[in-house]
Amino acid sequence: MKRKIFSILFALVLVLSFSLVTAVPVAADTITVGAGETYDTIGAAITAAGPGDTINVAAGTYNEKLVIDKQLTLLGAQYEVDPTVAGVRTDEAEESVIDATGSEFGITIMAGSVTVDGFTVTGATGSGIQINEYGGAEIAGGNTVTNNILSDNGSRGLQQWKSDNNTIANNLMSNNGRGGVTIWYSDDNTIASNVMTGNGAGSGLFLDHGDNNTIENNVIFLNVGQDDGHGGIRVGNSCGNTITGNTLSGQYQGITMRYETHNNIITNNTIEDNKKGISLWHTPSGNEAHHNNIVGNTEYGVYNDSGVEFDATLNWWGATNGPAPSGSGDAVSDNVLYDPWLKAPYRPTTSMSSFTIDHAKIDFKKKVDDDKIRVQGKLELDLVNGDGVAISEAVTVTVGPRSETITMVEKGKKGDRWHYQRPKRDEGNIKHMTINWKNGKFDIRMDKADLSELTDPEVTISIQIGDDVGEETITMREKKHHWDYKAK
Repeated sequence: MKRKIFSILFALVLVLSFSLVTAVPVAADTITVGAGETYDTIGAAITAAGPGDTINVAAGTYNEKLVIDKQLTLLGAQYEVDPTVAGVRTDEAEESVIDATGSEFGITIMAGSVTVDGFTVTGATGSGIQINEYGGAEIAGGNTVTNNILSDNGSRGLQQWKSDNNTIANNLMSNNGRGGVTIWYSDDNTIASNVMTGNGAGSGLFLDHGDNNTIENNVIFLNVGQDDGHGGIRVGNSCGNTITGNTLSGQYQGITMRYETHNNIITNNTIEDNKKGISLWHTPSGNEAHHNNIVGNTEYGVYNDSGVEFDATLNWWGATNGPAPSGSGDAVSDNVLYDPWLKAPYRPTTSMSSFTIDHAKIDFKKKVDDDKIRVQGKLELDLVNGDGVAISEAVTVTVGPRSETITMVEKGKKGDRWHYQRPKRDEGNIKHMTINWKNGKFDIRMDKADLSELTDPEVTISIQIGDDVGEETITMREKKHHWDYKAK
């Protein structure tokens, strides 16, 4: 009996030992493709590769259509070389070119955690690259498509269907038949730092039924988009997306939102020289646009056909007196909230290291346009992340609803004090302002102001010098004819 138990235990030990040995992961391989390399074709290398392998593809032209159905890293001869940088990637002889002439797609990604980096994909009758087959079941995400040239394909540079958490970055997408990037039913993707230009009847970037995506720092210009449904960026039936830092120009529309498109944020973009800068159609709601430069759009800066008010406050419209028809900047349609607006072009900012209000007082006068403001405090620049300030830079002071941009002059032997005195017959609100750079103290006096719309004693005060900005929101004490604040 003891011998039988020992035999069973010995067998179990052997089985467990074998399991532990076989559980050791196999190291990923690197496979090479090209003349004189391990494989002549990329397709053969993909078939031979195991999950996690890397395939390096030498420069040359490969007449193939590829399907990637496992986790792989596919690197062209120009991997990690950004084609959106001017003067880079100009020699086709140095490219790994996938010529998909006669095929619907150049590369189809049907797995998760795939990287495609450093190729030129051209000649497909459909799209250069597709992530998941159109109409198919959802696939795993986490894919990265970067540093590729996707050009002269019959439909789109890249299209994506039902796949989340992908990154599409630093690609050049040009002269495709219908658009640069098209994404359907996909969430939490990042589309960043691409250039999309000269694409056909669709949009530079088309997003439909996609939520919580980030579209940032793309340059999208001269895409054909021939009607109100297309142009630079087209968003439909999508919610919670962020569109920021993009440049959109020379198109029928810069950004258009259609159907059930809600709670999207448009910020820090340059939207210029389009027919319509931003347009809204059907039933979008809860969308906002702030700190954009909306300039030179021939019909409208913002056109809202939805009937739901669109918040487009704090944008630059190309004129200090705001958008037309009340001002001389780009026009806005009905149902657009645009006041207050920026009095100068928006610039990305660096937060000051510190900005504190020591004392503030607002005197409400009986006479219209005669309210007075006094603000004193202290500021310190962030010289680690910022580039300092120069006397030539504009200074913008904002107190609640009042904002004004001035130019200061240097005082003192070392120019360590800045000073502003309102010229005679000038209509500005800032009467006098000083900044002492020895201790960072500032003093602002404003008058001739209309503060009738200021009803909440919680007041935001900011100073922007060039791209350096400091801001604090204070709660003032309400008295009979004035409000007052003193720091504790």
